[in-house]
Amino acid sequence: MTVYLTLLGILAVTSILELLHIKLESKQKKILYFVTVIALVLVAGLRYGLETDYWHYYYVFNGTLKVSSLEIGFKLFNFLIHTFFKNYGIYCLIVAIISLGIKGKFFFKLKYPFIALLCYYLRFYVLFELNAIRQGIAMTFVIVAIYYLINNNTRKYIVYVVIAMLFHSAAVCALLGLILKKINLEFKHIIFMYLCCLIFRLAFFDIVIVSFSPYISGVLGSTNNLIHGIQYIINSGDKMQEMNYFALARVIIPGICLYFISNKNNQMYFNLYFTGSVLNLLFWGLDTIAFRIPAVFYIFEAYILNDALLERKLFGRKKKDWIFTICFWGISFCDIWTFVSYLTDSTTLVPYRTILGI
Repeated sequence: MTVYLTLLGILAVTSILELLHIKLESKQKKILYFVTVIALVLVAGLRYGLETDYWHYYYVFNGTLKVSSLEIGFKLFNFLIHTFFKNYGIYCLIVAIISLGIKGKFFFKLKYPFIALLCYYLRFYVLFELNAIRQGIAMTFVIVAIYYLINNNTRKYIVYVVIAMLFHSAAVCALLGLILKKINLEFKHIIFMYLCCLIFRLAFFDIVIVSFSPYISGVLGSTNNLIHGIQYIINSGDKMQEMNYFALARVIIPGICLYFISNKNNQMYFNLYFTGSVLNLLFWGLDTIAFRIPAVFYIFEAYILNDALLERKLFGRKKKDWIFTICFWGISFCDIWTFVSYLTDSTTLVPYRTILGI
């Protein structure tokens, strides 16, 4: 637990410096940021035996487990690294350098890069850097893709979405960016959609899923990962988690708060986040599916907060500043809650272990 809390402390302190507008020299800021990213890379890259996917990818890397549904880009990536390095520990370190290195580079383009890192750490670091590394890499390329879409470079946007899909098929959702870029949502639309999602999930979801069951046998032999995902949902059965109605707040509260503080002149980031929250509610309670796909969009919470901080002041005197302050702490509470849930629900994350035996 000490390792996780130490990283959290570093990110919290550096984020507070940004919130208080304590300016550092450009060189000092770069060095501090670089050291922070390196610390995140080392903790992820030197881990040993954490979470179930560690051993799953260990056996895949060493060729003792054949998984036909893995995306071709991830298979090629494994093959290339295994050709030069037979050690799985080195593989994990390379993955962490690529995944967190690229994310760190694009977060640094923001005015508040430490806050972006903190958001990612609380919501995704444990899940996608210490466990589901395949989606962690895919999310990296989705961030790059949306960066180019925002800057009106559609060709590079498509290229990076395709690269992301070669690592994890959930990244196909990022193609919705072309549509979401042009949509302007109002608050009444947000509330209406959330209510519809809740009603569907609680009253009609099971009926709809059962209706697909007769057709699943026709695609059982498919190696397509999207089809396997559909099979997973339909055949969820005992994988269905108990509905935790209180935890729904972790989806709805940030969605509403982010709407009020989002930059209305650049609403695409919120549209992406909101789409993720809708998918999250629709598949609520399903093991991993309810979060893995929405996570493609949730990463842009950091970008919404960055834009909001450019326009508003925490604890400022203006009305919009107080609204921002309330929403900021609401989002922070939900993010911290998510982070604590990861650590307390997992039986393998604590104590933290490394390949160095320390």
